[in-house]
Parts: sequence; C-alpha cells; structure tokens
Amino acid sequence: MESLSSESKSIALDILEDILTAIEKVEERTKEINTIDDFLCSSSGMVLLDATCMLLIARQLYTIRP
Repeated sequence: MESLSSESKSIALDILEDILTAIEKVEERTKEINTIDDFLCSSSGMVLLDATCMLLIARQLYTIRP
C-alpha cells in the first residue's frame, strides 16, 4: 500500500482540523436547541438552522478541492 506524501498528510490534517472546528461551532451555536421545533418555531431558530447548514455545506465543498 502506498504511503501518503508529507503534502497529502498536511492537507488531510488541515481538512480534519476544519471539520473539528465546524463541529465545535455547531455544538456551541446550537447548545440551546433541544428539539427540531426549537429551530422551526421562530425566525431566529430558522436563521440558526440555515447558518448551521451553510457551515456544514461550506466545509464539505471546501474539502472537495482539486
């Protein structure tokens, strides 16, 4: 099995750090959310849901770099 180059390892570590940062942000920003209704029953909840989804989508797109 081929081993990863140091550049590939560095990229992989960067991606993992980005994922961890995104998870930490989601956990912090949604710590008051107990059920899906907490997102859906207010305008601010919907904004938080949108922001959370955008953060996760952005991280996913970022990791698919060529």
